[in-house]
Amino acid sequence: MGLPQACPARFSVGVSGAVLDHRGRLLLLRHAFRRRYPWGLVSGWVDAGEAPEDAMRRELREETSLVGEVGPIIAIRSDWRAPSLEVVYLVSTSAGEFRPSPETPEAAWFAETDPLPDGLHPSQRALVALARRDAVAGRRGR
Repeated sequence: MGLPQACPARFSVGVSGAVLDHRGRLLLLRHAFRRRYPWGLVSGWVDAGEAPEDAMRRELREETSLVGEVGPIIAIRSDWRAPSLEVVYLVSTSAGEFRPSPETPEAAWFAETDPLPDGLHPSQRALVALARRDAVAGRRGR
């Protein structure tokens, strides 16, 4: 049985992580291949047969050398430019130290009161706000 005409033959799933350290600071990376908005969350594509949570842990290791605990989903977004979904997680770091990679040569930690970098995409600013709201709500629930 073939796919209906309206259904794309290929569909991509991506992950992004709003990574927070034990002090509540948010990690943002400068992505080498993004020109207009180089700063952003840890992100990448889910490989075939890979669970999104595993992809999030893998991307965190590949882009930063950090180890983290994947927490709750804070958003699921689609992209009008391509048949895809992005699953966005709240992630807490548990071990490691940032090491630059060819894809992400720079990282910075941002406290809640710190201004975010100019090169952060507007849609990522909205995700940062969601992550900070959910992180605060989580701390209140403890």
